[in-house]
Amino acid sequence: MSNYLHYISDYTDNILNLDLWGGSQVYYKDTESFVITRDCGFYSNVTVAMFGIFILTINGYNVKNFKLTMTDYSYEDIYPQFFNLNEEYELKFDDLSDKDIHDFYHNSYPSKFGLGYPKSNFDEKYSTVLNLEITNRIIKKFFTPNDKVYEYFEKMFSSKGLIKDDYVFVWARRTDKIEENTIPNASKYYEILKEENLLNERIIIQTDDKTMLDEFKDLNFNFEYFDEIPFAKGYSFHRLISKTPDDEFFNDFNIDKSEYITQIICITLLGLNSKKCIIYPGCGATVVPIYKNTYKNCFLFQNDTNLF
Repeated sequence: MSNYLHYISDYTDNILNLDLWGGSQVYYKDTESFVITRDCGFYSNVTVAMFGIFILTINGYNVKNFKLTMTDYSYEDIYPQFFNLNEEYELKFDDLSDKDIHDFYHNSYPSKFGLGYPKSNFDEKYSTVLNLEITNRIIKKFFTPNDKVYEYFEKMFSSKGLIKDDYVFVWARRTDKIEENTIPNASKYYEILKEENLLNERIIIQTDDKTMLDEFKDLNFNFEYFDEIPFAKGYSFHRLISKTPDDEFFNDFNIDKSEYITQIICITLLGLNSKKCIIYPGCGATVVPIYKNTYKNCFLFQNDTNLF
């Protein structure tokens, strides 16, 4: 047993309770099952799960089964609907240095930025960027989108004739993000595009906020967006949509809840396949580099005005 026990808050002969930023995270030794029940957004839950799996693995607990219930969306385990669990791949970190494990453990606790604080302006101890070798292994084992998601993405991708590494992607969430971070306005994203000589590139912009899209349109430059991905009606999209009846949700947005979550994953895949991307200050700031497996050509906010 290692000494990395700080986030294991309670345990019995069969159960470990983890304390990872809200909700319930429980590991059952007899079935080697990790079960998360939590509110908040999709990628907030995914990054909490990644960190929990890391904690369990370095403490010698194999995660054979994984269940994820996101109560803002549904009261059922949504994990198998969207991801593959790679049973053939053995997740381990034995080959990594003690410093690698120590730094990830201390610098990558889940936050409003996903994992850790990207090049933070808070405290020097959080200044280490994520070890993408660790997150890459966790994705390979637990969070590779399944065939259904990839088929949906391919249809989106081909519908606009997009080519991998041949477009710039801007992910400009707003809605409830304004409660968590100082969110840039459209003109700030435009300024970055101009400064980086990207305005003549093919640009794809995605936002959950119709007013943000209108602000981009007012700037009079060429960009595209996927209009099949709906905007939030009011304050937030994901907050408590589990309480919205399925038929009402479909009538409002012309998609079901499962398709909406599929679209969220596809937005990340748009970032993964882009030539360059500019990502709002929030979970996307770590999720997109994690899936790209590089920080190269990712413009990420450490606050509303400064990039790293």
